Amino acid sequence: MPSTKPNSARNHPSAKLNELSPSSVSTERVQLCRAPRQIWGGVPWQIWLLAFNLLFFYIGCHGEASTTPATNIVELTDDNFQSEVLASKQPVLVEFWAPWCRPCVEMSPIVESIAQEFSGKAKVYRMRIDSNFRTLAAFDVESPPYLILFRDGNVIKRRSGKQTERELRDLLTNKSS
Repeated sequence: MPSTKPNSARNHPSAKLNELSPSSVSTERVQLCRAPRQIWGGVPWQIWLLAFNLLFFYIGCHGEASTTPATNIVELTDDNFQSEVLASKQPVLVEFWAPWCRPCVEMSPIVESIAQEFSGKAKVYRMRIDSNFRTLAAFDVESPPYLILFRDGNVIKRRSGKQTERELRDLLTNKSS
């Protein structure tokens, strides 16, 4: 008796299961079940998905824009902290930041704006927390973003967390407590 199934249905992989002998069903079924789950050289698709997600996360978090904010603000190190901050006659605002810190990256344009606004009246610097452990320990810096206002080499005020432009302006003009 001729088959009533269309030709495309006869060629479908699941149709082969009905035509197999009982002894070859288990190996053939395993091969058919494995095929859709594996792509590109036998690696499961879940591993590829994880790899692509990690790649895009890495590019997003470690791309050029996030590791080096576009700025004219001087980047401090343990070596130049003494001469730039503690010996300064002007008030100095230091932002302790990290490239992997989302609030730090979001605050970057705000800090840049404040640096331009207070140019000549106060200095604004940045210091990466990943590579300047001596200064972090000396001033008990907790987690980024962390801001410290120095005047005549002394700590005047500290702020932790993301700050608005108004909060930074008030910090530099002594309007906040």
